[in-house]
Amino acid sequence: MTTLGARLTQEHQGLDALYEEIANRVHCGDTVALDASWSSLEAGLLAHLDFEEEVTRATVITHSGAIVSEPVQKLLAPAGGTA
Repeated sequence: MTTLGARLTQEHQGLDALYEEIANRVHCGDTVALDASWSSLEAGLLAHLDFEEEVTRATVITHSGAIVSEPVQKLLAPAGGTA
């Protein structure tokens, strides 16, 4: 999996876990822990959306399929390599 794909997958899994945590806090009625979990989810989601926006904005692909955006080339490259 590419560096970008791995990061997105990891972040999605983390956000899913926080969502599950919130559902459990609601079920248990633990409002103090719920507030903390909500704050973590909100911060994580905002950071993730900022990252996705940055990647989307930076993605420029030619008609031949070559990636011409250096930031995206770095994200898609395997560790220590080039895309």
